Amino acid sequence: MVKIYDDGKGKAQSVEASMTDVDLPASVNYGYGVTEPEAVADLRQRVLAYIASLHDLDFTVIIR
Repeated sequence: MVKIYDDGKGKAQSVEASMTDVDLPASVNYGYGVTEPEAVADLRQRVLAYIASLHDLDFTVIIR
């Protein structure tokens, strides 16, 4: 579920979209924008980038 907060100022980060009940780093869990769709799109982009970074992890075990 996505929670929306709008401070009503109409500035660049006035609308905040955050995911509830999800254990993600704070930098991933919030999206910002002037409007609700922009904030949700920013949140979506952050989550997708985080997922992509997990796919890029090297799980190779080095044995010495």
